[in-house]
Amino acid sequence: WLIGTSGAVFTMVVVGGITRLTRSGLSMTDWRPQGKRWPRDAAEWEADKDVLANLAANGDVARIARPVDVSFRGSEQDFERVLTIASQFGFVELDREEDEDGDLYLFLECVQPVDEASIRALTRKCLQIEILCGVEYDGWGCEAQGGVH
Repeated sequence: WLIGTSGAVFTMVVVGGITRLTRSGLSMTDWRPQGKRWPRDAAEWEADKDVLANLAANGDVARIARPVDVSFRGSEQDFERVLTIASQFGFVELDREEDEDGDLYLFLECVQPVDEASIRALTRKCLQIEILCGVEYDGWGCEAQGGVH
């Protein structure tokens, strides 16, 4: 039993190491349980289109990469799980705040363009984090970028 258990642990460590080194673990960007669309995906996309329209009205050039902020509502314990997963998606922590109702918010940032495909991918990542960590995705925002950069 000792050799069998040792072999199983060794195999798990090797597979885990390969998964980590090849970045094939949590790097998926289009995860749909059982092939179904996310329940909130359509509603989030409607909100995203409003933000994109507002940016375009302010002279934004969507293909320019810029800092994009996202926020999640949850507990400090949940936020630690969020940071572990979000860092693999390229997010960094900006801030944590408590609102007047006592709700805690975690603000993250990544650098990316804000064209339709990029924002859809961002929203999917954030909804994945929501499900995996038990937090509530609260949306994204950025400043309009115009001109040549």
